[in-house]
Amino acid sequence: MGIKYERKVHERLSNQYGLSYIPSQWFSFFDGERVRYCQPDALLLFERLSLLLIVEVKYSHTPDAFWQLEHLYVPVLRAFMGVSHWKIATCEIVKWFDPSTRFPVRPVLRETLEDIKVGEFAVHILNR
Repeated sequence: MGIKYERKVHERLSNQYGLSYIPSQWFSFFDGERVRYCQPDALLLFERLSLLLIVEVKYSHTPDAFWQLEHLYVPVLRAFMGVSHWKIATCEIVKWFDPSTRFPVRPVLRETLEDIKVGEFAVHILNR
C-alpha cells in the first residue's frame, strides 16, 4: 500500500509542480568513515521563496519520518547546498494522520505545501 501511495503522490505533485518537483534523487555523502548514500522521497523547489522543501511520503504518520528528514536528509542537503540563500524546510506527506501517534516534536498540519515554514515539522494530508 505504501509504495502504491507514494507513486500516486509523485504523480500528483509532478503534475502540479512540474520541474520544481524532483522525486527520488540520490545523494552521496561522507560520514567521517565512508561514503554513504541517501534518497529523499522528493525535493520541491519554491524559487520565489528561495525554499527547498524535503518531502517524506508515508502511508500513515510515523516518527520514522522525523528522524529521516531532520537527522539524515536536512544535514546532507545543507552540505549539498553549501553557502546559499536558500532555506530548507521539511514535510511528511501522509494518507492517514493519527494525532495520538507519539512524536519527538509537535507536528504542524498544513493544508498546502506552499504554507510550510522553516523550523517546523509539517505534515500534509493527501488522501484524495
